[in-house]
Amino acid sequence: MGGSGLLGRWSAPSAEWWSQVAAATLPVLGPLALPAAVAVGAATARTRRFGGGVCTVALAALFAGWAFRTSSPPSASAPASGSLSVLTLNIGGVFLSEGLIADYVERTQPDVVLLQEAGAHGRPYAPAAARLGTLDGYTVHVGSEVGKDTPGRQVIVSRLPVRSYESGYLAMPEVRSGVYGRAVVSWQGREVVLYNVHLRPFNPDVSWSWERMVSPAVWAETPGNLRAFFAEQAVEAQALARLVAAETAPVVVGGDFNAAPDQWSRAVLGRRLRETTGRWLPAATRPDDTPLLNVDGVLVSDDWAVVEAGVGPPGLSDHRAVLARLALRP
Repeated sequence: MGGSGLLGRWSAPSAEWWSQVAAATLPVLGPLALPAAVAVGAATARTRRFGGGVCTVALAALFAGWAFRTSSPPSASAPASGSLSVLTLNIGGVFLSEGLIADYVERTQPDVVLLQEAGAHGRPYAPAAARLGTLDGYTVHVGSEVGKDTPGRQVIVSRLPVRSYESGYLAMPEVRSGVYGRAVVSWQGREVVLYNVHLRPFNPDVSWSWERMVSPAVWAETPGNLRAFFAEQAVEAQALARLVAAETAPVVVGGDFNAAPDQWSRAVLGRRLRETTGRWLPAATRPDDTPLLNVDGVLVSDDWAVVEAGVGPPGLSDHRAVLARLALRP
């Protein structure tokens, strides 16, 4: 299954759901392939069985594919003219700390904070967003409502002048659909376009429980549900890619993609944009306490070089934050 994860970037989501699941686990399975290849190879050397040799080669190929896949944009030292810092965080979870989020923003001083699911649970927008608006120099901007049940889902908090901010659906107008916010900000005398994105999650209205995890009926319907989910999310990713392709100014896309970098829905964005935190396990953001999935991130157009980028501390929300400092390339 791990080997098929290397195909997740290119396999049509409507045809192969298993490669998408495997692609999400590559940051975990990839490193394990090397010790597995060594162990199987040692056993094969003693038994001299053909099947063991094939397995060793396959595991070694999986490790090589994981280790040498590229995704990072050009790096740069901090320019004398300063850099643009962008923070993204999903605050839709019930368990989050308004005080810790505010402290983290005060400590890191990002120019723009992109908040996803800020209007979850029927709130106009989360108290955490309002709290950030009280910090010195920051202003809260709420996009146009994208549905009566989802007011202000995409919120930005900025200390840069925001010329416009609008939001909309990436697919059919429905609560489950992915949404985006598009902001035009003024930075160093020029326009920069920021997208604040939340692609649709899998089974957003169903809470997992031990009863569901051991239910044969649930497992029987899961493959079909996953196939439909990946196909629907792919439509949203393509719509977002078209929006980005139409931009002429430097672009930054941040948010919760509900897809890892090796999955098709995020990789299709990677054909025009580059990841700032790469595709390694230290870039994982979900779940907050033991992050194994890299579903949140900041992607940039080729106009940008990355000064630094990384994942925030635990305890802010049910996701971890991603913070990137960017410089325009000459």
